[in-house]
Amino acid sequence: EEELAVIRVSGDSMEPTLANADQVLIDRTVNKVGRDGIYILALDEDLLVKRCQVDLQTRHIIVKSDNPEYQTMVVTDAEKIRVVGRVIWIGRALG
Repeated sequence: EEELAVIRVSGDSMEPTLANADQVLIDRTVNKVGRDGIYILALDEDLLVKRCQVDLQTRHIIVKSDNPEYQTMVVTDAEKIRVVGRVIWIGRALG
């Protein structure tokens, strides 16, 4: 339980999967992108919620927003990003 955290999503980059003010439960024991999923990434002082996957040929990390208005990023050096955790649950207020 100590390795779980709830984070509130801010912004529209992950719509339609995640909307502004949704809450996500993250597993903080995950500190690298190992399989496809939604991860919390630390970039400078910001936390980003992004869909990540590893390119099996190059081993580069592909960082995507579900909203097509945002560009996909390719991280060629995994040391350049810090994985805070992997999203394991999504919560949304109704109404």
